Amino acid sequence: MELPLHISPKAWEKIHAIRTQKNISPAYALRLGMRGSGCSGQFFVGFDTPKPEDTIFALPVGEVIINKAQLLYFYTVSLEWVETDEKSGFVFVNQ
Repeated sequence: MELPLHISPKAWEKIHAIRTQKNISPAYALRLGMRGSGCSGQFFVGFDTPKPEDTIFALPVGEVIINKAQLLYFYTVSLEWVETDEKSGFVFVNQ
């Protein structure tokens, strides 16, 4: 199965930098998910171990895990890393 969203090169760079800086074990994969649902749902990025209800995407840069029930929310977004004078962070952008 193909990853349902695009992750920008800048976002991959930052993911790798965070993993290295925080010495995150290779046992942890990149988790993409949603808190809440519908209009009030919020995307999140983190590191976690796979659960039985997850889909695992094995990519050259590492594994990405997404809960199977949340996959449909990711087909319309891309993950970007944004840095401005006011803030920096991961942003999910509608495609």
